Amino acid sequence: MNDSRSLSERLTDDLTADLSVSIAAVGLALVAFFLAPVGESVGNRFLLICTLGIFIPYAYGEYWPVEYSPTYAAVWTISAGLVTSGIFIGVFAVTQSALSSTAAGAVAFVATVGVQYGIAMAFPHVR
Repeated sequence: MNDSRSLSERLTDDLTADLSVSIAAVGLALVAFFLAPVGESVGNRFLLICTLGIFIPYAYGEYWPVEYSPTYAAVWTISAGLVTSGIFIGVFAVTQSALSSTAAGAVAFVATVGVQYGIAMAFPHVR
């Protein structure tokens, strides 16, 4: 792994790769932090913004086989974020009736991340 480029050049490349995806995902995460009905716990909100702001860009960059133009990539991110938010909030609402709010948030997080990566990894095989 001999890379002749400087550390700052590699860091700049990593931070600006798929920039529109990252910006859209962070924007969605901020909106979800304040508007999502996931109880009063900041921990549940933190788990939701992790699924939106971290895992969606990671899944796009590492697993998604299609590279879109910046505009289409942002639209893809917003669509994926809406689906992700719906899964998280739905699983949270269903499990909250049987578990505490904190446990329901953890279950929703694990289920949502599993669905995200399952879809991202299965898509190339279906195409």
